[in-house]
Amino acid sequence: MIKKIPIEEIRIGMYLEKLPGSWLERSFWRSSFLIHDVKTAKKIIETGCQYFWIDTEKGRDIATAEEKARERAVAASKNRVDEIASFFAEPSKNVRKPSKEELKEDAVAKTESAMATASAVLTRSKEAVNAIFSNARSGQAIDIKEAEKIVDDIVDSVEESSHAIVSVARKKDAFDFTSAHAVAVASLMVALAKELKLSDKEVREAGLAGLMHDLGIVGSKPETARQHGTTMTSEALFETHHQDGYEMLVKNGDVSQAVLDVCLHHHEAVDGSGVPGGLKSAETSQLAKMAKICDMYDSMTSDHDHRVGMPPPFAVRQLLKKSDTELDATLLEAFVRTVGVYAVGSLVRLKSDKLAIVMEQSTKSLTTPKVKIFYSIKSELRVAPEIVDLSTSVTDEIVSAEDPAKWRLDNLDALWR
Repeated sequence: MIKKIPIEEIRIGMYLEKLPGSWLERSFWRSSFLIHDVKTAKKIIETGCQYFWIDTEKGRDIATAEEKARERAVAASKNRVDEIASFFAEPSKNVRKPSKEELKEDAVAKTESAMATASAVLTRSKEAVNAIFSNARSGQAIDIKEAEKIVDDIVDSVEESSHAIVSVARKKDAFDFTSAHAVAVASLMVALAKELKLSDKEVREAGLAGLMHDLGIVGSKPETARQHGTTMTSEALFETHHQDGYEMLVKNGDVSQAVLDVCLHHHEAVDGSGVPGGLKSAETSQLAKMAKICDMYDSMTSDHDHRVGMPPPFAVRQLLKKSDTELDATLLEAFVRTVGVYAVGSLVRLKSDKLAIVMEQSTKSLTTPKVKIFYSIKSELRVAPEIVDLSTSVTDEIVSAEDPAKWRLDNLDALWR
């Protein structure tokens, strides 16, 4: 039975049929769903709606007079949101838990929403970064406040899904490679900073440093900057872009020393073989060492003008070979935890002789992500897509990372973006 009830009647276990107005204006994955935890209930309350509709056949009904009396006694002195939240401490025994199918649908919708959000953030960020870099090329001031807004958007996207924006940023056009690379490195820096449990200030500083790390390249002539995304990168440009970018930021002002340091030292190596200063690990800041890892990973995995990006698992393997020579081993370990051994969008072969695309990382293990199966190797045919959580599967597992070029399969991006 569908009932319209006041927002004050909300309880865990109710099945929300709809909210007033368009559900697209609300920050929920679906238009109707089971209210199964306090966080979801609070989110509904905070929409400001005065009422909503429930389906009593799919979830619990409104509280009885006896239940309400007990609740009022428990929460007499608390404010409205906390008062309602306190009611949930002892939910009715009749509360229905979401079914496996509902949880699966919710997870799929959440992943799709995160990818859509990440794509929108990437588009906006690239446009804004292009404008900032264009001003830098023409000798105008660098709008650091605008850059900080971009970082805020990236932080929000990473908080929704630490893998989505990094994944959608891998494919780059030759004419906007540098801006897309800047956004991708900023996203990786934010995700890595969060994995390292840095403070909110340090997370945003890491993002801004990633966004500005190649400013010395974009400050050069437009045609030279475009070449950074191809095999035509000028050796002279590489040798000077650290110092050029650093000097541009110093002249501009309003930038922290940490960001300046990353711009100048993101190509140093922990064994002292890097540039421009030949600094060893102890002489290089944590953010600069983080930036080197993030910069290398994105360059390896990105599609360039004349080169297809390396599959993410292959790139991780290459980075691990540089541990303790070029790259800081502890930070690299944290980075692998951040992107996963099999990054989102990776093509993998399963024990069941099927090909799948990695959709989402597992919190249980780096080697058991959620995947979308789409191809049977035995029959050499595509199959109906099926999402499988390998962390709970007892019959299937990843046996190898695969290079998409080997299988000649088209439009794999559509399976996960």
